[in-house]
Amino acid sequence: MGSYLSFPATQVEEIAAGLSQSGVRFLWVARGEATRLQKAWGGDRGLMVPWCEQLKVLHHPSVGGFWTHCGWNSVQECVLYAGVPMLTWPLGIDQLHSSKVIVEDWRIGWKVKEEAWMGRERVAGIVKKFMDCENAEVKEIVQFRTIANVIPPERLKAGDFPGFYEAVMTEMESPFEQLLDQLQPPATATIGDIEVRWAMGVGNRRNIPVAAFWTMSASFFSIYVRLPLQFSCAIFVIFCFSFFTIIIFL
Repeated sequence: MGSYLSFPATQVEEIAAGLSQSGVRFLWVARGEATRLQKAWGGDRGLMVPWCEQLKVLHHPSVGGFWTHCGWNSVQECVLYAGVPMLTWPLGIDQLHSSKVIVEDWRIGWKVKEEAWMGRERVAGIVKKFMDCENAEVKEIVQFRTIANVIPPERLKAGDFPGFYEAVMTEMESPFEQLLDQLQPPATATIGDIEVRWAMGVGNRRNIPVAAFWTMSASFFSIYVRLPLQFSCAIFVIFCFSFFTIIIFL
């Protein structure tokens, strides 16, 4: 249930019954209704609680979907930090617009209902369909594509990491561009490892947002982004296992 807006009691009962009938394991933050709903509909697959650390739950690897009113904080946590597809049920105000963006623009979720009332059969049906990984509509939310492998076989040897790295940096940009040309709908943003610089360049040339994925610690990132300043001051950082030494050349 939302923080400020919620369902009528009769609709809550239908949702609880539908979730129970769906056979899908679920966690429902139901505030003051949690104890009653748990006794009536929890069974061995459902858990109703009055509160939880939402972001921590969304990050759990077993979570396959998020039913939300589309409050902006929840949308941000789900999209920016957890990457979980959503079932949206907006109740009013800005939630309606947020739901439209999720479903129609970003295409990372479904809207639960169009009618004013939903019975338990409808709830059970849409939850089962949404959590079915083989469902064609669900598969459209996330598409996987593979860049053509153009790296020479001799560069793929386990002992030749420098050669493999050089090949990735110099040979893969063109196949990546060709892959983007084939996507329908076209890509609207790119996210790439900070070391794969050509992915950033491809996104910039297409005038779409680019995000650099950084897998190291914040302290290393701080050093990385300040390298131009360090070089301009003739400061060179030498890394030595668990510590680093700064050598200043004057």
